[in-house]
Amino acid sequence: MAGVRTELLGQFLEDNADLIIERLEAAGITWWVKRSGNLARTLFADSWGVRIFVDVDHLAEARDIARDVVGA
Repeated sequence: MAGVRTELLGQFLEDNADLIIERLEAAGITWWVKRSGNLARTLFADSWGVRIFVDVDHLAEARDIARDVVGA
């Protein structure tokens, strides 16, 4: 992932995040994920889900994929 700039796609529930990641891989979009552990979820209210970061050059396409998965 050297040389790839990423931007936050969003924060998603586990099941939705897994589906989005599958679709990102199928589309050939570089992604990175941060999954909070139980302690972080307990201590910090904003750590409720999975944060997905994607290659900034494919952000628009990744947003379309995420919208399709979550139905928004």
